[in-house]
Amino acid sequence: MRPAAVAGRFYPREPQALAKMVDEMLAEVERAGDLPRLPAPPIALIVPHAGYVFSGQVAAYAFHQIRGVVYEAVVVVGTNHADPNFRKVSVYAKGAFHTPLGLVPIDEELAAQLLAADPQHLVFERSVHRDEHSIEVALPFLQRLLPGCKIVPIIVGEPSLENTHALSDVLVKVLAGKRSLIIASSDLSHYPSYDDARQVDAATLAAILTMNPERFRRTIQEQERRDLRNLLTSACGEGPIITAMMAARDLGANQAALLKYANSGDTPFGDRDQVVGYGAVAFWQAPAVPSSTSSGLCLGIGGARTGFATKG
Repeated sequence: MRPAAVAGRFYPREPQALAKMVDEMLAEVERAGDLPRLPAPPIALIVPHAGYVFSGQVAAYAFHQIRGVVYEAVVVVGTNHADPNFRKVSVYAKGAFHTPLGLVPIDEELAAQLLAADPQHLVFERSVHRDEHSIEVALPFLQRLLPGCKIVPIIVGEPSLENTHALSDVLVKVLAGKRSLIIASSDLSHYPSYDDARQVDAATLAAILTMNPERFRRTIQEQERRDLRNLLTSACGEGPIITAMMAARDLGANQAALLKYANSGDTPFGDRDQVVGYGAVAFWQAPAVPSSTSSGLCLGIGGARTGFATKG
């Protein structure tokens, strides 16, 4: 079992408080009335992974789209913050992830298929997952919306073309024919001013919405050459985003939508001199694919049930 690493820092440690916070964020999406209504279930989502007081509400706009959806497979692709020496792709293959809401079981059969499909690039390196938060912060949303669902957690070590192509290829191979969801975990710009972040993030999101990985990568490179003050990166999850874009497209996605944007400066806890950007994006296929009713599925439940760091 992989224990919760950031409970009490990125989100509440107490189960009741965590469930209440997630449910309230999902309910706020409905109250706001500005959520795009997609004509088909998402094949892939891009969600932020900061502390819930910073990015949780943006993430809720993405996760709200899976309410009531049936999925046969759920893959969460995270960013490698914890181990700069890890260069490959790690598929967590056995056991479960723990959060204060309980255990999220690993889809061990699917994980084994992924590892067997490309052992050169995909490995099971347990230590890379131990302290990494980018997957963990997505799980309470899944636990509230897809209770009992199995997942395959994946960390992209180095966001190289070789790694992202390898991972997207095996995802397409293994997920083809299944109602599947790929979640790419990434924040956007890191540490520019509020106004600079909005400009940088608008360009990044526009590139993502083209569903063209080459344009997205080129946009990231161009922005980093601009030498904007305090801009460390335009997207810490470049690898997960590219993977999701390529895999979703090859699995049939032909539409993309920005569901919500904000940055840490939009919250009461943010410093507008140095912010982190957050975007929620969905990829789907039009027209809608009929829902599967076979066994072993992840079924979304309809209707919501009734000071944490960090910003990036």
